[in-house]
Amino acid sequence: MRSIPRAVAVVGALSACLAFGCGLEQVLTGGKKETSTAGTGDGGASDGDAGVSGLGCGIEPSSGVELCLATSVCPSVAVDHQALPHCGFRIRGGSTELVCGCGDFLCSMGTYTTCAQAAQLLTSQTESAVCQQVAEGRCIDTTPTSSGSSGSSGTCDQECYRSCGGGEGCAQMCGC
Repeated sequence: MRSIPRAVAVVGALSACLAFGCGLEQVLTGGKKETSTAGTGDGGASDGDAGVSGLGCGIEPSSGVELCLATSVCPSVAVDHQALPHCGFRIRGGSTELVCGCGDFLCSMGTYTTCAQAAQLLTSQTESAVCQQVAEGRCIDTTPTSSGSSGSSGTCDQECYRSCGGGEGCAQMCGC
């Protein structure tokens, strides 16, 4: 029965974090993101995924990538934005990954297949240690390329748009 108090604590911490702006700019109403493109995500058509949703989603300012404090995949695992202010869950289709925004780069915190592994990744690392991967060439450059821009502003992040899956929502999120 310890899971109920823990869940209340996680929700409370996320609410407090959202209320005081945890380094993520809120971009979605209620801070909730669903990969489903129809309605509430309850049976909506997506890419055939189970409808992974995120809580406390916003744009990480240094990399411009959307990150979430928690996900529906592991609702009891939340990112501590005091310890990891530029890190979070990145939702891509029906999968999630833990990453940190390191300037113009996005670095992985590691892979996980269980919620316990995700929690371990969050508690066993520091943001600066994750960002050391930039010097090792192991991170994704999020700087938009100006070659071949087909859109309105020239700041379209093509990698973001491709990995998002396309569509109007992706175009807006990626500056296309």
